[in-house]
Amino acid sequence: MSQNSPLAASLKEEMIKLDAWLKECSRQYYELDVSPISDAEYDAQFKRLQRLELEHPDLAPKDSITHQVGSRPAKQFKTITHRVPMLSLDNVFNEEQLTQFMQRAASRLGASYDLEHLEWVAEPKIDGLACNLLYINGQLTLAATRGNGVEGEDVTSNVKTIKDIPLKLNTSTPPDLIEIRGEVYMPIQALEQYNARARERGQVTLANPRNAAAGSLRQLDSSVTAARHLAFFAYALGDYQGANPPRSHLELLERFKSWGLVVSDQIKKVTGLSGCLEFFKQLGARRAKLPYDIDGAVYKINDLALQQRLGFVARAPRWAIAHKFPAEEQMTVLKDIVFQVGRSGVITPVAILEPVMVNGAKVSRATLHNLSEIRHKDLKIHDTVIVRRAGDVIPEVVSAVLAKRPLNAKNIEPPKVCPVCGSAIIYHPRSDIQLFCSNWHCLAQLKAHLEHFVSRGAMDMQGWGSELIKELLERHLIKDVADLFSLTSGQLSSLERKGERSVNNLINSRERAKTTTLTRFIFALGIQDVGIVTARDLVKHFNGDFNAMRRASLEQLQEVPGIGEVVAQNWVDFFSSDENNALVDRLIAAGITWQAAPVLERDATTTITANGQEITINGKPLEGQKLVVTGVIEPYSRQEMTELLLKLGAAQVSSSVSKATNLVLVGENPGAAKMQAAERLGVTKLSWAELVQRLTK
Repeated sequence: MSQNSPLAASLKEEMIKLDAWLKECSRQYYELDVSPISDAEYDAQFKRLQRLELEHPDLAPKDSITHQVGSRPAKQFKTITHRVPMLSLDNVFNEEQLTQFMQRAASRLGASYDLEHLEWVAEPKIDGLACNLLYINGQLTLAATRGNGVEGEDVTSNVKTIKDIPLKLNTSTPPDLIEIRGEVYMPIQALEQYNARARERGQVTLANPRNAAAGSLRQLDSSVTAARHLAFFAYALGDYQGANPPRSHLELLERFKSWGLVVSDQIKKVTGLSGCLEFFKQLGARRAKLPYDIDGAVYKINDLALQQRLGFVARAPRWAIAHKFPAEEQMTVLKDIVFQVGRSGVITPVAILEPVMVNGAKVSRATLHNLSEIRHKDLKIHDTVIVRRAGDVIPEVVSAVLAKRPLNAKNIEPPKVCPVCGSAIIYHPRSDIQLFCSNWHCLAQLKAHLEHFVSRGAMDMQGWGSELIKELLERHLIKDVADLFSLTSGQLSSLERKGERSVNNLINSRERAKTTTLTRFIFALGIQDVGIVTARDLVKHFNGDFNAMRRASLEQLQEVPGIGEVVAQNWVDFFSSDENNALVDRLIAAGITWQAAPVLERDATTTITANGQEITINGKPLEGQKLVVTGVIEPYSRQEMTELLLKLGAAQVSSSVSKATNLVLVGENPGAAKMQAAERLGVTKLSWAELVQRLTK
């Protein structure tokens, strides 16, 4: 094609514009730690530019992004030059593309190597920030980001706060010099905890683990980095000077581990294309349970001599490839915002989206948590937004695509009155980001409060479900939880599809629920942030004296282990209300009873269910033990299992594994983070059946 033809001119202009657009997206991603478009959209457009350049090499921009790595180092950090360039990896997205890559590798190596006999090391593709660690005589001397592949940013002081990175290699014979490369990432649990605290304080939340890791590592204050709880996986070699160099990639990783670095436990040696594909399939099945974010697999030829023979293309090695999962992020349109009212009166904005398939599920709604989320993400109605859904978690709006903002984009205004009852809206007294309905009798929060009160983990009033509560409210037969206990047989019989037998079942269930524990009763009241464990801690601290609890001051409540200022203030606020105290008194007058003090006698018995059988346990066999529960243990809900373990004497049932944890109780679909923490710390892991067997010996 003549370069002077109209078609050539049009193609060249298109390639120049696409190249400029991709460079701007890359700049924002690497330098500003923001995602201007979804990963899937970027990958698709990058591949498109590569294809155009391959078909029309004479029209390609001379400094095309397809030949570049990352972005230039930020000005606020000292620039360093890598001893060996840190290149990127090319991506494939399906079996056909992977086959073509491996065929090319085998062909370049010669006739003695074929597609199904090459040995590869398969690894998870961690979604974080690449980092290069320079050790001289075993001592960490310099740490740098990848930057543009040749030059990176000096982040040594920040990297030294990461516990996974040793300041000195654990060996008496370290190489004279070695560059160890890997990924700095933020574990999912650390991200969730950070964002929960940020939302509570009205601060900016972190969009996703990759942006979180990048932003945290590139802080000017290393104490900020330390507070983010970053982690590191070692996975590659840069420069190496010293005796006995490794001969294989797997041998290299084993050395890393012996020196005190952390290497992913998901890595596996595989053979041929079929081995890589099977690893990809299995990794995808485990993905949602991993404690860190991954976006695919990486395959590297195991033999380092073969890696050297294959060499590199402009920006990537010929001996390694990234095999990416289907997109977990997609772009769609934010059609509207609705505000929902919860049981504590909190008004939460919810994004109404143009339906889009994300990671195998149709997404049409996503919570935005509070006003701060909307402000910091600069969202407007009619915006194109990036929607993310990792594993099976609730979808979230990551960001607005500002380049696609339409002229009719509308600001999102908070409601001036409650969207359900029309009452005035108030801000939380300790926050200017959380809206509350001022009307305690608001139908929405009343319904949610009633549903919580009768739930299995609270008062366990079987048969008193959502539909029944909705009908009772619509007929104005109840106005609060105490009214549930004054309903007559005649009133219940007047409801739809409620014959004599159904009414008797409801009344019997209600009567059984009156005999409960103080822990369950407190939990059922629905005091903000007072869960089943906090309720139990209060009962234990005050020795079951409910009146003392009701009168407790802020200072007295903060003496209870595990209760901080926020929870203590919520408790004081609840019992400072005459209306709330009157409601509690009416519940007690209706016949709700519990034992006056916690049962502590050694000969107390507890009935448990295991393998479909009821078993009686004598005494407190778990006395003083600190437990963590992960996964689903039928037939118990999480609150019920927590309460049961406490009844068996457990001193604490916490949400995370630590050195103080004595036992991790493992159910179906356990959380990978808890399982790996237990493994790392040497904490005993038992199934429910195994624990019951121990308790009944």
